[in-house]
Amino acid sequence: MTRTTVTLDAEKLDALRTLAAERGVSVSCLVREAIDEKLSQKLRPRKRPKPSSLGMVHAPDATPARQLGDTTPEIPPWR
Repeated sequence: MTRTTVTLDAEKLDALRTLAAERGVSVSCLVREAIDEKLSQKLRPRKRPKPSSLGMVHAPDATPARQLGDTTPEIPPWR
């Protein structure tokens, strides 16, 4: 293992020491666990959010299908 230096404020160091004493491990062990946990979260594939719509476009001039009813909109010629 390689040694490194981490700068912490007094409150965080005290909290780490307290937690380490409760668990019966060293502060170094807690820091390594926290780093491992953070890295494993980073390496895990993130779940993609479900789409809020399925191919529908929200535009101010778009008319929802339920408003169209049985009418067929006039489609301009493409040429």
